Amino acid sequence: MLNAIDEQKAAIDRLTKMLGYIDIAKSLAMDGGVCSEIKAWLELEETAETIRASIKDHEENIARFSKKSNAPKTAQGKRNYFVDEAKDDVEFWLSTSVENVPMIKGGYTSYIPNYDKVEFIVNRKNRKVTALIKDEDGHVFAKGIAKCAPDDCFNSHIGRAIALRRALGLGIPLYYLSTP
Repeated sequence: MLNAIDEQKAAIDRLTKMLGYIDIAKSLAMDGGVCSEIKAWLELEETAETIRASIKDHEENIARFSKKSNAPKTAQGKRNYFVDEAKDDVEFWLSTSVENVPMIKGGYTSYIPNYDKVEFIVNRKNRKVTALIKDEDGHVFAKGIAKCAPDDCFNSHIGRAIALRRALGLGIPLYYLSTP
């Protein structure tokens, strides 16, 4: 986890430098006082807002990664911890807009603003969880499946997190796949 935290901090440093360059460009644009320079200043400010939002996202990731590094040491404690993480993960992704989600028929959607129509199908007999992301009309446009290995203990919460992440085209954290 320490490596991921360092990557997030490095990204924040790069973004902060970019904000500094934008501030310099804005001050140079305002020295002339021409209308086109004002337009450039406004575009720079919009870019700066986007960068500030990215910095906030990276800071939230650092907080999440730091929380994960404090996991319990016993096998049952780790399992309980990762099940709670899976519940939080599903809640987080259900409340977050996502870009570039793979569609069932091929290609990618450009943006999903509100995809609260996610249906989870839990099949304990086959030890499988399916996440279906549906549009307003009920048509499925993204699907993710999580199937438990024969020698693993089935947990629907971890399965939901894995299936939802697969439906959204996101990576699967290794701790979901190696939960004791």
